[in-house]
Amino acid sequence: MFRFITLFFILVIPIFAFNDSIIIKADRMLDVENGKIVESSVLVIEKGYIQAINPKKLPQSPKIIDLGDVTLLPGLIDCHTHLSLGLDLANTWKWDLSYVKNDAGMIALIANQNGQKMLMKGFTTIRELASIHQADINLQKIEALNPKYYPIPRIIPSGYALSVRGGHLDFSSRFIQRLKNGAKEGVIRNDLDLTTAVREQYARGARFIKIAVTGGILSRGTSLGAHFSLREIKIIVDEAKKYGIKTASHAHTRQGIENAILAGVASIEHGSTLDEELITLMKEKGTFLVPTTYALDVIYQRKDKMPPVYRKKLEMIYQLAKKSHKLAIAHKVKIAFGTDTGVFPYEDAVKEFSALVNLGMEEVEVIRAATIYAAELLGVEDRGKIKPGLLADMIAVKGNPLKNIEFMENAVFVMKGGTVYKNTVEK
Repeated sequence: MFRFITLFFILVIPIFAFNDSIIIKADRMLDVENGKIVESSVLVIEKGYIQAINPKKLPQSPKIIDLGDVTLLPGLIDCHTHLSLGLDLANTWKWDLSYVKNDAGMIALIANQNGQKMLMKGFTTIRELASIHQADINLQKIEALNPKYYPIPRIIPSGYALSVRGGHLDFSSRFIQRLKNGAKEGVIRNDLDLTTAVREQYARGARFIKIAVTGGILSRGTSLGAHFSLREIKIIVDEAKKYGIKTASHAHTRQGIENAILAGVASIEHGSTLDEELITLMKEKGTFLVPTTYALDVIYQRKDKMPPVYRKKLEMIYQLAKKSHKLAIAHKVKIAFGTDTGVFPYEDAVKEFSALVNLGMEEVEVIRAATIYAAELLGVEDRGKIKPGLLADMIAVKGNPLKNIEFMENAVFVMKGGTVYKNTVEK
């Protein structure tokens, strides 16, 4: 046991963490708000925050990190993750087995490992949407207690997702002999459960509520139809608002999407069947879209190996989803970056950048989706930009991502809260 504990702490200690000032120099910095590259930038970091940019006078005897020929950007934000799934390409079709095969301790270790992978790719904040055994809430608490020594992103947790009995995220419907889930685990059976489930997630530490208002492609025994009525969704959304938190909605079908928008959810996840009428409604309501389009591509590429129960739904929805996402981009719907990572390797979350550009989104808009727009959706005003007074959450990439978005796939420097977790530039 002692050896395990010792090894654990060796693994999680960051490259370095300083209490005094840190100076960061870079040949380029992206001003995401204005969409412009700022040449020869010098940043002063103090106590985990950005203290100054290009000041006339630098602090005495600070640690200097000269990154040279890189582009500095705000830390990335992924608004749709599943750290606790821990899946690879060989067992994606059995993702829900993790729920019964692994206890809470094992799931927490899996989620921690996957969080480390995402941080190393540049994601300094994530929103976890549906977590097995509430691993997201527990990890968020651990990271918040001592962030310098836990190399995972900041987590906006949602706890158990809310699903109708037998719906997309009701695991007990697949493993009835092992699980007897109720409102505490997000399974909605009656009107009372609608409010009880929200209160339970919030009380345990959730700071966003997720609802599966339609079936899912990768869930056994569920249709893609609307699973919650407009009235039911509104009860959930209004209950969450009492606690000052927002709601995200997994939604594939048109009726499910419309119900969720009208009920006032903050974001539509996937949004596979948008049309101009729904897009107009989203813009009127200020509803965000989180497309998770790369995940759909990965699943579609592997459809021949997919069980028939999944493949039928995928073939029904794939082309509609691509058309839907292109339409949303063309009409400038508010888009926040989210990957659905967990149904593909966590290191590949950064491929969502190219996937969105391939659908017609401008490079600068994709980067904004993963920074300032994502921060707006999550309601976090202390990150998403490189600006004095904000958290020192930053990454660096080679080259200019406004000219080639693929540069976003390889962060060579990662800082979270003034602590450096990755630096492959300095020798």
